[in-house]
Amino acid sequence: MNIIESMIEKLSVFAVYNLEKENSLVLAELNAYKKGLDMIKENLDELERECFLSTAQSYGLDIRERAFTSKKDDLPFEERREMLKYRYSITSNDFNKTHIEKALISAGIRCYIIENPKRQSIYINCLERFDTTLPQVESQKLAEKFLPAHLSYEFDFRPLQWREIELKDLTFQQIDNFNLTWDEIDNYQED
Repeated sequence: MNIIESMIEKLSVFAVYNLEKENSLVLAELNAYKKGLDMIKENLDELERECFLSTAQSYGLDIRERAFTSKKDDLPFEERREMLKYRYSITSNDFNKTHIEKALISAGIRCYIIENPKRQSIYINCLERFDTTLPQVESQKLAEKFLPAHLSYEFDFRPLQWREIELKDLTFQQIDNFNLTWDEIDNYQED
């Protein structure tokens, strides 16, 4: 039921109003009210949309991002929402490998972590950065807020990932036959 139909239904119980004629003054007045009410309804619909993280598209995301870091207007809504959802889900008990990986998503870094308990350190293999306009150093600073203070850590933003090497399913000898230096391996790009 639209606004006009709703108003007519509510006024029809009173016999005073002429609601049958299409060009009656009462209907003209109701149409004027409808225009004002339509604007209010649009504003309320927008407010409802922006109140919830899963549907926010403008100021609802902006306000939340400013509370934690900065606005990310250049990123798609989905990535902005994902970063914020992970940020809101972090608690003081979330300092195991899986939770740290999720926390770093909130800083815009998708990664996997290799733990080294003997050295009390973690190796952070950065698979993807959501905000590539931000320098790596800034991305790392944002991520450091979520790392345990008692552990040392190393970030690895290099393009070659261990998972990619494992997917090649090559033996050590096959890889060694490429005769690459460590620097060449680190910067290796397939054609």
